[in-house]
Amino acid sequence: MVTWLLIVPHALILLPLWIGFWLLSLVALVAIMVTGWYPRWIFDLTWPGPARVAADKVPVHHLPGIRRVRQRPPTHGGPA
Repeated sequence: MVTWLLIVPHALILLPLWIGFWLLSLVALVAIMVTGWYPRWIFDLTWPGPARVAADKVPVHHLPGIRRVRQRPPTHGGPA
């Protein structure tokens, strides 16, 4: 009996998420079929989870005397 009660909070959270997932998937499918492009506003949707909130508060540290050098992307050993 107790294990069945544990389903309730999961269902309350997961059901709206699944509905949103399927609705946005349907909107994206129709948009791709009509315009050929994925809707940018769906791509930009984010969920401000704990990791993102914590990452926003972490200060950027710059060490004196160290320069960041951009590295070349790795090359795939094809014919030269």
